[in-house]
Amino acid sequence: MFRRVLAALAFAFVLLAASPLASAQTVVPVDTVVSETVSINSNEWRAYAMSLSSSDTVRILVTVTLGGAIDVYATSASGYADYVDPTSTQFDYYPSGSGQNVPSLSRTFDPDTAGTYYIVVDNAPVSTTGAPGSSPVTVQVVLEKSTFPWLLVGGIFFALAAVLIIAIIFLVRANRRKKMEMMQPTAPAQGPWPGVPPGEPPVQPPSEPPQPPSAP
Repeated sequence: MFRRVLAALAFAFVLLAASPLASAQTVVPVDTVVSETVSINSNEWRAYAMSLSSSDTVRILVTVTLGGAIDVYATSASGYADYVDPTSTQFDYYPSGSGQNVPSLSRTFDPDTAGTYYIVVDNAPVSTTGAPGSSPVTVQVVLEKSTFPWLLVGGIFFALAAVLIIAIIFLVRANRRKKMEMMQPTAPAQGPWPGVPPGEPPVQPPSEPPQPPSAP
């Protein structure tokens, strides 16, 4: 979500129209991290441009080390264009990465769509609810972009999937081998005499009756 700021028409708009912001200010491109201490004169600002995806987050830490309160605005490209336009009476910003009339700010900003975004450290009276911007300030600015590690997560996912597939193949082969062993016929047990079923006692063959002794 973004919020719309109306310029302080009674004073700020006349001042900005007489001295266009875009001609005197600085835009710092930021790739991943920036950490610096800068002096910002009254009625001036310093902006940091960052290219972000919807999965990126930006840690914002701004601290005034000398001077009064400031404003910090996180804006889209269109919001920033309105901010620097001396004829514009309003601009949009994201409250999750912004603060007005503060001596310090600590935020985590995550955009909802990919694009170019600006973190503006403002020392000008551009808003009726913002800092007065009446005197110079010295500000320490730390911005750090974090990108979601899609490659690492994808590698872990594929490694786990490979281990799971190998385990399934191993279990299927083991189960198939066990079934084949159970289906093989078992050879009958051999008794002491051929033809005698196992587990039955052997039958003694009949003996011949004794013969009388033969005559001499």
